[in-house]
Amino acid sequence: MRPAAFILWLSLCLWPLAWLQAQDVDTQYLKLQESYTQRVQDISQRHQKTQREYLNKFILALVRIEQGYRDDGELEGVILCRDLREQLLLNPEIPEIDPEAPEAISEMQKALLTKMQEATAEHQVELDQVNFMLLNALEPYQKEYTRIGDEKKALEIQALKTVLAEDHASSEATARSTQTLSSNLSANPNIYPFAFEGAGYKNCRGVIARSCMIDLTPTVTGVIKSKPLGLKFINGGVTFPANECGPLLQDIARNRMFSAEIAFKPSFDLQGAPLNPVVIFQMGESPDSAQFSLTMEGKELYLYFMTDAPPHDRLNHRYLIDTIKGTSPIHIVVNYRSGELTVYLNGTESLQLRNEVKGAFSNWEETPIIMGKALSHHNGGFILPFRGMLHHVYLKAGELSSRQVTSNYNRFLLIFE
Repeated sequence: MRPAAFILWLSLCLWPLAWLQAQDVDTQYLKLQESYTQRVQDISQRHQKTQREYLNKFILALVRIEQGYRDDGELEGVILCRDLREQLLLNPEIPEIDPEAPEAISEMQKALLTKMQEATAEHQVELDQVNFMLLNALEPYQKEYTRIGDEKKALEIQALKTVLAEDHASSEATARSTQTLSSNLSANPNIYPFAFEGAGYKNCRGVIARSCMIDLTPTVTGVIKSKPLGLKFINGGVTFPANECGPLLQDIARNRMFSAEIAFKPSFDLQGAPLNPVVIFQMGESPDSAQFSLTMEGKELYLYFMTDAPPHDRLNHRYLIDTIKGTSPIHIVVNYRSGELTVYLNGTESLQLRNEVKGAFSNWEETPIIMGKALSHHNGGFILPFRGMLHHVYLKAGELSSRQVTSNYNRFLLIFE
């Protein structure tokens, strides 16, 4: 919108009732409608232009990749790039991510999807702001039409105000819900494929907040409270969609190693039972079939994880980490690669297995990530919730040295100072 037009829009929104009484209310109301429509069109056109620019950059990158395939004599790669470019030229929409596409193309698609989603979110914020301005601007017009006896126009404005107020309340509720958890979930694509941590880490001197490769989209059920040190689970759970495991699984398949760092504080030192464990963190729907899971079973803390060479009597491996003593904070690091499993508890090595665990991670599939409460009970029994504070979870396809574990544990302790 041109500066003069935007100034007119603001003026029409902010004119007081006293001014309206001295003017032709129909003329001013029509100008308000026209200015609002123009403002919305400008926002939408700018959004469409941004999306188009992202697609053009993607197409240019495809041209470069296609040339590389052509130079290497890889006909399938050339055809794939050309088909995808033609698809985008005919239908300029967000392309679906092909799980079988080469890594160079699939990574570009994911980056494109992230950029376009961010632009769409910003576009919606702008629209919400303009709608809220219109909502406030309508009040004097409604009063003036009521005063001069034009009930039809006054009712029309009242109906419009109702719709705008409902939309504003909905967007505000969504923003609050997202902020409750997402303020604790970072989105830097250069660090972890999956990362969650309490907002309090950002306030610690000398501590750099950890970040996640993607924007996580949590679904919250039951009673959970967001605290500076993490999430306090009372009787509920948090679920992340299965596809948000994608970046992590790709790294694991490529690097053939896995590490998990989890810190929590139980409210009670006795939770769950051997046949009905309490889930602190889990990739999968139940511990017995999970790719990775950390549970409390009475006073014992158990680790579950899956390889393509499981034990003869179950789907995944299961190991006792330690017996819970009291309700002090617990910091755990799990490393696995090439048959070597190492577990650190509160900065100290507590379990080390060499060649007792076999297999790789080639059978890991995209599954929901859950925290605090299992999605189902494998025997159809009652699902018990974890009760306590989850401070952080970091997952990646890499291995932490003992020195790094000690450093990370000391970093964790800083949030309590």
